[in-house]
Amino acid sequence: MSKRPRTAAPKRRSRGSVPLPRKTGRKSKAVSETERRLDELWAWFESSSRPSAAQMDEWLDALLALPTEATSWSEVLHACAEKTYAELPAVFRKIAAAVPHTRETKMSFFYWAAAEEFARHGLNALLPEVASGFMRLDERTYDADALAHLQDMLLAERLETEALALAERFLSIVSGDGGLMPYAAIEQCNLVFQLRAGMALRGALEASTSPGAVAQALRDGLEEDIEDEAIDRAARVACDAADPAWTRACFNLATGDIRESEQAWRDCLRLYDALLRVAREAWRSDGVPPGWAFVALERLLASVYRSQGHNESTPRGDGKTTREPRTGNLLDYLNASGLEERIARACPDVLGVNVAGARILVDAHALLLDFAARHALVADRAADANHAELARLRRVLVSG
Repeated sequence: MSKRPRTAAPKRRSRGSVPLPRKTGRKSKAVSETERRLDELWAWFESSSRPSAAQMDEWLDALLALPTEATSWSEVLHACAEKTYAELPAVFRKIAAAVPHTRETKMSFFYWAAAEEFARHGLNALLPEVASGFMRLDERTYDADALAHLQDMLLAERLETEALALAERFLSIVSGDGGLMPYAAIEQCNLVFQLRAGMALRGALEASTSPGAVAQALRDGLEEDIEDEAIDRAARVACDAADPAWTRACFNLATGDIRESEQAWRDCLRLYDALLRVAREAWRSDGVPPGWAFVALERLLASVYRSQGHNESTPRGDGKTTREPRTGNLLDYLNASGLEERIARACPDVLGVNVAGARILVDAHALLLDFAARHALVADRAADANHAELARLRRVLVSG
């Protein structure tokens, strides 16, 4: 929860498909010779329908023998995936080990491509290895969009430990990147705090059980960016084993501007406390990683607040519309019938939807729906119908 007052966040830099540059200009005889050799190698690759492993090794070795900055390594990985080459992990490892991580080689896009292809081909177990490779980048060689996508892909697979390590590694780098919008650093700080707060629910911060010690671990490196009161309250929740008597009122949305209204700020803190406790219950009852759960639930809440600005008109019986406020309870947004539109607004990409981010939102809805049904906060029949729709959306996202 970032410091108050907050400025309106402009739209983040677009998160599109990994760029696939191929050709560079012919600026010298040496470059021209490199281009000629590249053309030969790619012509062979494109004409080979089912190359053998030995042929692929030879092709890759030939590319690596050229100046490494001449090749788009993200394109190489995408191309091998399109050929359904079975040794895609070996290609990834060979490139990651051989290509220097410099600004010119654009390895940030290579790791982005690897995460996309591994996720697409069911090789999700390799995502931690991709994240480990990305950690080799620094402030000169990383790309903010690639980092954001990789973090989302890790979270979509509920790899909260790897996501936190990556977020902490690049926290100071993103904060010091003058080429980004100011909100980018706020997003990165919030992600670190959310993951730490969630993982504190199971004592994963190596702190004692006292709220003060947990708060100190949560605050490390975030003192200037996260509200002290939010940190202290999260620490108290992590150390308090008791849960409230759950009612729908626990999930009433905050109304008003938290920068100006003390009541709105109190309501905001109360709602975040509730989400932390929901995350802990999901971990205790179903083994759901609590850090992932808290991040996912916060994104669900953010998508609801965002949607309120787009859905202020309510139809009347005469076919016209009237302006009136939307419902003020988070549980009323668990109806999956309006989820697709909300996902499109909350998870934009250059073309279509950020699939990893959308999966996180769908799973967050399912998690909160399970919780609400368990505590009789929603009707069983409504819960079953909404779970069916969520399952359909999940299948569409996975197949897409």
